[in-house]
Amino acid sequence: MLRELCHNLKCALVSLAIVAAAALLSGHQFGGLHKYLQTIAACELSRITDRQVQVGHVSGNLLTGIQAQDVAIAGPGGFDSGVVLAARSVRIHYNLIAVLMRQRSPAAAVKLVEVERPYARVVRDRRGRVNLVELFSKLKARKPVPPEKRFRGRIKLKAATLQYTGYLSSPVPGETMQLVLDNTDATIDFARLDWIRIRADTRVASGQLQQ
Repeated sequence: MLRELCHNLKCALVSLAIVAAAALLSGHQFGGLHKYLQTIAACELSRITDRQVQVGHVSGNLLTGIQAQDVAIAGPGGFDSGVVLAARSVRIHYNLIAVLMRQRSPAAAVKLVEVERPYARVVRDRRGRVNLVELFSKLKARKPVPPEKRFRGRIKLKAATLQYTGYLSSPVPGETMQLVLDNTDATIDFARLDWIRIRADTRVASGQLQQ
């Protein structure tokens, strides 16, 4: 499950970088490009997830990186049902020159993604399905991606909060396991093919570990 979640997180963030590259290549006027990026990033995330999406102010040097503020993806019933993923800011560092010169694919050109104060609500239902895995099911590759075209960078999470509800974690039918990881700093490294290296520092209430 953890590997799938990391893979889906990577795909969603890299998709935002590809959207930025496509917007620049489209020749849209620079005066309104940041606003244009804000609009198409929200539309792309909504298309991928089939959910209501919020993307706030977008800024940055478009050749080397962009930053989006107040990013959020709603629950199945829209924002009235809460948020499943959110972040105060998402900054994507990439080399657009390498993409323009056809030296790298858009995914391979992304070097680092920094996510400030991300929040995730993870739910595993009684059938073993995880909501975030289902959320990004459209991103599953239809055919293998060549190694040279894959994302090989890092994702850094700063002050993250993860709320987990597992309906299959309790031996008593109908009961759930509730777990909250707070103020988590983590680095997810995709540099090695077929390996995901994760370093994390988090806090969890001792009472939760007894569940």
